[in-house]
Amino acid sequence: MKRPCRQQPSLIPHRIGGYEIDFEVNKYLSCQDWPIDVREGAPKVSETHYKDRDGVALDHVARDRWFCTRCHVPQANAPSPVGNSFRNASELPRGGAGDRSWS
Repeated sequence: MKRPCRQQPSLIPHRIGGYEIDFEVNKYLSCQDWPIDVREGAPKVSETHYKDRDGVALDHVARDRWFCTRCHVPQANAPSPVGNSFRNASELPRGGAGDRSWS
């Protein structure tokens, strides 16, 4: 699925019921952490997740990125519970700085 926003966290493309995440265990990393992702054919965790809050590179997922579901949610093919007029940024007109025709 294409992300509507450039910096949007990716969606989880499968069910996650029963996936354990606590201070000791993270079920998601059993497939997506390097180098396991290659064997599992899963997308690798973003390189940004291997840096601490000071930008220091780590050889493991940083603890402040440990709880995946703070940002990532399961993908669902469900009707929207409320209406909205959201448009992808690529669909907006390319006007000047003062152009508000999209609002």
